Amino acid sequence: MSMEEARLHRAQRAFRKVLDAFARPGTVREIEVAGDGPAAAHLGGALAAAVELFVDQAVTFAVAGDGSDQAEEALAAGTRAAATALPRADFVIASGGAAASAEAVRGAGGGTPLSPEKGATVIILTGRVSEGPGDGLVSCSVSGPGVRDENRFYVDDVAWLAARNDRCDEFPCGVDVLLVDDGARVVALPRTSQVRCGKEAGEPWAM
Repeated sequence: MSMEEARLHRAQRAFRKVLDAFARPGTVREIEVAGDGPAAAHLGGALAAAVELFVDQAVTFAVAGDGSDQAEEALAAGTRAAATALPRADFVIASGGAAASAEAVRGAGGGTPLSPEKGATVIILTGRVSEGPGDGLVSCSVSGPGVRDENRFYVDDVAWLAARNDRCDEFPCGVDVLLVDDGARVVALPRTSQVRCGKEAGEPWAM
């Protein structure tokens, strides 16, 4: 198998994992990382691997946070996608911590009642997501379509959730969120999911 074939198969497996995560909101999945590519140096291998599953010449994107210009240039060079302003982007990427994740979610386009499909997908790098509690992690519960009763995950930062709540989108508008951690674990939160974190999720903060 050639290197290009191996890369393609790896991307196909990762894409299936991410689709499964969106079908089962709040569950943790793990994707494979190539560790190279033009965007990896600016976004990190795990985030770049997730972003490159979706961003190509058919879509637009924006990067929020410090160093966004360099990251946008690298991602555009590697994918031939067009960078644009945050509210107009199909995909919004945040890799600069809590401030960047909040900026990305707050500024992303939510679509319109006639064209809700134009709502952005926000892909956020966070330090860690987990299926179980741990030091410095916040408990989050997810309910809604695709969830029988409740799914639970744990994450080290929830600034994106406050920004999501601040948007006050009316169905069917809104943004989809994909969390990616440094270990290439992903959690998907479609716009239809109800998410509660910390004490609102029914558990104390695991800190």
